Amino acid sequence: MPTSRDQYLSIAARAFADMLRKILGDSLPLTPPEELGNRAALSVTAGARWSELVGPFTDAAGAAASLGLVSRQAVSQRVSAGTLLGLRLAGHRPASYVFPLWQFEGTVLDHLPEILKLAAYDHRDAVTGWTIASWLTTTDERLGPDTKPIDRLVADDPGPVRALARELALELTA
Repeated sequence: MPTSRDQYLSIAARAFADMLRKILGDSLPLTPPEELGNRAALSVTAGARWSELVGPFTDAAGAAASLGLVSRQAVSQRVSAGTLLGLRLAGHRPASYVFPLWQFEGTVLDHLPEILKLAAYDHRDAVTGWTIASWLTTTDERLGPDTKPIDRLVADDPGPVRALARELALELTA
């Protein structure tokens, strides 16, 4: 296991180069190498960054267990009804979702379904769910110092979050 950032980067670069050699064989891609390297780094770190911002996550089976539901289909029905925040994963057919754990407290967090509706949550649109999750977990000084919308929902104080959810809906549907 690497013990420094430079050691980590060196090991990662070596593994990337080895895999690229296997994939390319003797051919050269048309993409400039700097661009390819940048894309690879962004692709690898994007998932981890989202997890830091709005995670941790569980899958449908974990969401069902957290809510005491009997099946993943029951979770899917709640997502379709807009009463549970499912974050659609891009490129998955059929649609696949992850679920931020912060929305569960034995049941779905009070007021979350109302806020999802006000914010125009659309489970079919990957961008909408991720945008709402990011908004809910980002500090908004209009709610108070170092306060996130999710903090107000946890504190059973959804009033100020409602207006902000309506604003977000206008941005998402513009």
